[in-house]
Amino acid sequence: MSSAPHSFKRIVCFGDSITEGADIPVTHHWPKVMAEQLLALGVQVEEVYARGVGGNTAAMGMDRIDAQLAPLLPAVVLLEFGINDAYVNPWATEPRATVEQFTAHISAMIRYVRCKGGTPILLNNHPLQWNADLHSQGNGCSIVQNVLPYREAVRRLPQSENVALLNLEAALGDEFISSLHTDGIHLGLESSLLYGRAVAATLWSIPTLASEAGDNS
Repeated sequence: MSSAPHSFKRIVCFGDSITEGADIPVTHHWPKVMAEQLLALGVQVEEVYARGVGGNTAAMGMDRIDAQLAPLLPAVVLLEFGINDAYVNPWATEPRATVEQFTAHISAMIRYVRCKGGTPILLNNHPLQWNADLHSQGNGCSIVQNVLPYREAVRRLPQSENVALLNLEAALGDEFISSLHTDGIHLGLESSLLYGRAVAATLWSIPTLASEAGDNS
């Protein structure tokens, strides 16, 4: 694929516990795996940073964007949020953030990154394990059901915000789902490897990043 980007000076992965990978060895964190896989594909990556915080909604991501993301810009920024926004606590009946609130905060992140000279890229997060007994939701639905409108919102953003989308939901299949953490949501050792490889493969396939990636300094 001659149109694939040849280098990324800096990639920042900005998200929640999926990006943080708190219970996974650093060698298996998906941002590190992504960088190694890009290198194997012939794409040079000079710097990779992971800025994930467990439990974060998109609004909480915005709260720390000045402190944790701004010093690393300009960069290619992978935005990974949504599962916590869609989550309905067992004692509640409404999600932690509405779809409208989630969309507004992701749009604000996109504009922020661009204002600082960076290139924002959305991640439509990985498929979750369908099991109503896992992480019981206060509204009587499973997390898989509750997250659907947030996935749809992410899929609409490329048109309204003119931003690239890495559709991990489509890129990861049964092997990935079966290797998730026992909660059916978080990454395990094998699923983290598969996640990182999928991010690399989809990122590498976006030809429009070829010139932008080399401009980040």
